[in-house]
Amino acid sequence: MTLKNIFLPRQKGCDETKTHKKLVYAINCKDCDKKYIGETKRMKLTRIKEHINDIRKNKLTSLIAQHCNINNHKMDFDNTETLALESTWKRRIIKESLLTQHTYGKAINEVKYQLKITQNIKSILAIDNKLKEQQHKLLNENTQEVKNQIDEEIINLLQRRDGYAAENNNLEEQIIHMDEANAGENDATEGENDATEGENDVNEGKNDANEDSDKEN
Repeated sequence: MTLKNIFLPRQKGCDETKTHKKLVYAINCKDCDKKYIGETKRMKLTRIKEHINDIRKNKLTSLIAQHCNINNHKMDFDNTETLALESTWKRRIIKESLLTQHTYGKAINEVKYQLKITQNIKSILAIDNKLKEQQHKLLNENTQEVKNQIDEEIINLLQRRDGYAAENNNLEEQIIHMDEANAGENDATEGENDATEGENDVNEGKNDANEDSDKEN
């Protein structure tokens, strides 16, 4: 069973309408074995159009645009695949990261922060276990030369541990900023959607009025 089978409910047929929202998706490159895995709360079709526009403008912050323009490759947008449906942003990010990691280096995009933090925590725990072993050796060692070697290794392990801990602190701060920025973006998008829906309601009202007028005439 693949990650896609786990994340995506069973459906009849394939996603041809491209109207899925709040999803994790994959776009394969037509010219190599690379693929782009992303997430969005909007319609998949909307996100595809944005990617196409980024490529056309050669947007520097777009990994998919840089892949296409630097390598003169084309993406298979017509067969953009829904990998998972998820209403919660944080869960979409985690699923995107898991699916990206599962490509074993063939993804155009990078693994997001959460998995990096988890990896660092595992490294810290492994170092803690190694420190305990070295400290136990130190207590039972009588040779000064060997004690000095163990001391050096303990210092090295502590430095590595501090490095992982500092990186996690930085990543956690970035996640907080991402959450705040995402919340603001979501509020703005929802406001735009509400305004658009209101405008559509007004237009529908005008159309109904025009139809009634045509009938009377």
